[in-house]
Amino acid sequence: MPATFTPLLRLTKPGLGDTGWGTAANNGTFELTDTAIAGTATVDVTSGNVTLTVANGATDEARRMFVVATGTPGTARDVIVPNTSKLYIVKNEANAAVTFKVSGQTGVVVPVNRAMVLRVDGTDVVSAMDYTSSLTLGAALGVSSGGTGVTGTPTDGQLLIGNGTGFALATLTAGPGVVVTNGAGSVTVSRSGEIYGSAPVTAVADYTVAANVSYIINNKTGSSLVLTLPTPASFTGRELTVQNYQNQAVVSASSNVVPRAGGAAGTSILDGVAGNWTTLVSNGTSWVIMQAATYNNLLLE
Repeated sequence: MPATFTPLLRLTKPGLGDTGWGTAANNGTFELTDTAIAGTATVDVTSGNVTLTVANGATDEARRMFVVATGTPGTARDVIVPNTSKLYIVKNEANAAVTFKVSGQTGVVVPVNRAMVLRVDGTDVVSAMDYTSSLTLGAALGVSSGGTGVTGTPTDGQLLIGNGTGFALATLTAGPGVVVTNGAGSVTVSRSGEIYGSAPVTAVADYTVAANVSYIINNKTGSSLVLTLPTPASFTGRELTVQNYQNQAVVSASSNVVPRAGGAAGTSILDGVAGNWTTLVSNGTSWVIMQAATYNNLLLE
């Protein structure tokens, strides 16, 4: 009787009375079983999609357990497998995503430099695993793979904070008038008493206004005090009060100050008279002089 072949792995089944049974079994069954369990098929997808070779009782690619896609296609490719029940361990060593699929089906996309365990379910290629009761990693899962790269055990209230290349564990830092309470699975931010800004800053030289400063005293001698004001767009609604201790003018380093009478923004903030003061408020575009007084003026409200 002629030889037949197994339906899934296409191994040789020598016919009854076949005098070449030993050769047929050795070449078409035992050796092919060896490659089906431990063999690797490497396919180059540089030039286009690849269909794994299929052969009855002879060496082919589709029978092998491991399939490695290689090459430099620069665009996504497909590797087509036969629609017979089979487990595959695949790896994509090409420079673009590779989809392992049955012809005409959707399949599974394997990203660059990733390995997956797949199976053919009688219709298409699907993931061979979709659940594990527990998982222990030898190292933290990297950010590029959807992890955090953090290996430490977080303490109460610690958060994952981006650091430019990954994440770090850190707690919130309380500023003036703020209390941060770190609990198990919770972070509470609350106010502590009255909230004040910083003490007045006395400028004896040209000064760049810091983020927490609300009051500036000009005590520079010899020439005008030049203030570098914060960017208005970043501090809409913020107030700054400037007072003169010297007979020196106060000017802005940029033309971003709108005078009390309105009009185009300029650089003038205070005239060079000791005791004069003014309050500026950011409107998101410029610093607007909202109120000002000369020395010894009586203000009625």
